[in-house]
Amino acid sequence: MEKVILHLIPFILVMYIVNYIDRVNLGFAALTMNPDLGITPVIFGLVSGIFFIGYVFFEYPSNRVMERVGAKLWIPRILLSWGIVVVLLSLARSAFDVGALRFLLGLAEAGFYPGIVFYLSLWLRSKDLAKCMSYLYAAQIIAVIIGAPLSTFILDNVHWIGLPSWRWLFILEGIPALILGVIAYFYLTNRPEEAKWLEADEREWLVKTVTAEREAGGTPIQRTLGYFFRQLSFNRIWIAFFFEMTAAYAIVFWLPQIVDSFSFNSSHTAVGFITAVPYLGALVAMLLWARHSDTTGERKFHLVIPWIVAAVGLFGEACVTDPVLSLAFLTLALMGLYAGVPVFWAIVTERMRCIDGSGGIALVNALGTLGGFAGPFMMGFFVAGSGGIHTGSILAIFGGFMLVSVLLMLWDFRSKDCGSTG
Repeated sequence: MEKVILHLIPFILVMYIVNYIDRVNLGFAALTMNPDLGITPVIFGLVSGIFFIGYVFFEYPSNRVMERVGAKLWIPRILLSWGIVVVLLSLARSAFDVGALRFLLGLAEAGFYPGIVFYLSLWLRSKDLAKCMSYLYAAQIIAVIIGAPLSTFILDNVHWIGLPSWRWLFILEGIPALILGVIAYFYLTNRPEEAKWLEADEREWLVKTVTAEREAGGTPIQRTLGYFFRQLSFNRIWIAFFFEMTAAYAIVFWLPQIVDSFSFNSSHTAVGFITAVPYLGALVAMLLWARHSDTTGERKFHLVIPWIVAAVGLFGEACVTDPVLSLAFLTLALMGLYAGVPVFWAIVTERMRCIDGSGGIALVNALGTLGGFAGPFMMGFFVAGSGGIHTGSILAIFGGFMLVSVLLMLWDFRSKDCGSTG
């Protein structure tokens, strides 16, 4: 298992870091792009979130295609297509252009995260899942820790050949996906039985171990969309994830502008470094919490406790006006949001892979990810209505969403076996 993890996880993390930088760099580009293109807060919320509409459209079929053709072919296709779209964002001349390309970016990227989760379910035991899911979410956080100062440094310093710096941001941050797309084709192996980098006895043991776990709850078969929506447990799970994602992406896309409103420093680079601070706290909390969940084998409280902490952080930020306290509560909120999600995905993967791994994982992620549209859009309306980046009331609403997620998952934990989802 150490050999498998060391072979797969570092490369997957690099891909996912690039993926997340390209997904959220719009929030940093907005610091200069919005004034250049006349993008209002409501429109910015719309173009930020419209990514997830395209994403949801193609995510479920994307995972079905990957299941048939294999990750070795499909993951490189995803990388190359999203890299092209990110570079094309540098040519945007209006808010409509940005929105259209963000929609296409969602289509291009769809299936990457659930595809990776399904791919790992072919290689990992249940006891390794939360830890490795935490590595994926660590890549998200590392992407912001790297991407925040990098993006804002580009905004402050890169004005080559007369192009505005936000255009260079998209060009320079889109190229790595194109490079990784080529590398991925030669690096990835579809399934354990094809892994020439494992010894024959290691391949045999791994195939038997993972297959036995997957089939412990019955032979998995492909289920229809209607099948999933008829399951009460499935609906509780994706709705809980939807509310969590609504809160998370509202913060992710708007945090650079929130920090800029604190007036700690006038430079964009300083905004980038300050934006990275809450994510540093989230990274430490998430890695330690997921490892503890895997070590103890406990999932229920390892999920609900951090999501309650996230709610406290959001409610706390709504009640203060001091910039330092606001940043502290936002850090607490992000720590809770990120610490709970790897455990959530370990739960989903454990349940779905004995029913219909690729379909169930993709569908939970696709439906829940609609929160990535709802959150930024709600923030845009609120910011426009309040006349500035005053987040108190709206973040209190998001705190309430987190409590709804907690209640839904507590309800669902009354039935833990695979059959409870199907």
